[in-house]
Amino acid sequence: MASLEQSRIDELKAKYKTIFVFEIPVFNEEKDEDEIEVLVLRKLDRGTYKIIAKLMEQDDLIAAETGLKALCVHGEIDKVCKDFDALRVASNLLLEVITPKSGNVRKL
Repeated sequence: MASLEQSRIDELKAKYKTIFVFEIPVFNEEKDEDEIEVLVLRKLDRGTYKIIAKLMEQDDLIAAETGLKALCVHGEIDKVCKDFDALRVASNLLLEVITPKSGNVRKL
């Protein structure tokens, strides 16, 4: 299992302000079992959002892989992207990160 030291978390938070930690099960063929891969993603920016949104029109997983690679600031992203099941898990987690917060509207 990959781990993340507190000092590394502090360093990434100082640099990117907002970070997200993903813990994703990735299949290890040598051990014939899942291992947890820790990825740290920075906050979504407008340029990355535009790219992901455009790719979503064609292929959800390609969009997720592109978004993960663009936003990942720590961890072995290629290991996650090569494992189809791990990529699907990461894709769902990424959706939580890129989904906008909801607001309220009231008619006065």
